[in-house]
Amino acid sequence: MKSKETGVNPGGRSVRYKAAVVVFGWLIVSVTGHSHHNINAFFNVRERIMVEGVITEVRMVNPHSRITMEVENDQGALESWTIETGDVTIMTENHGWTQDSVPVGSRVIAHGFPTFSGRPMLALIAFTFEDGREVRANLDRYLRAPQDN
Repeated sequence: MKSKETGVNPGGRSVRYKAAVVVFGWLIVSVTGHSHHNINAFFNVRERIMVEGVITEVRMVNPHSRITMEVENDQGALESWTIETGDVTIMTENHGWTQDSVPVGSRVIAHGFPTFSGRPMLALIAFTFEDGREVRANLDRYLRAPQDN
């Protein structure tokens, strides 16, 4: 029963307040759900590509670390590529990564899975440096034959 004067349920919060809490909660869940996504939702694990360029930024963060590269496209213009890896714990504990594993300014070839959308972004399998050294990411489970994925 509502109070005629206040529009508030006796002993409870207003309907508008409750609706605002529900909407806010939904927004929080949808934003965090998007940031920690399943690789298959955004990346084509049946296709592998390589891009060559120079590392411009390294961000070791959760839920996915990101590395930015400047890559020369087919027209000769530089474009920024986002390289996504696993979370910091997996990258550091399982693969020995540190903030210095892929130094800014390094020329590398990034091997990985492209996005379905065609955006300049890939899920990293490994970086190969000019001296032949390789730094791997946490996507080995996707390296089976394409029909197995």
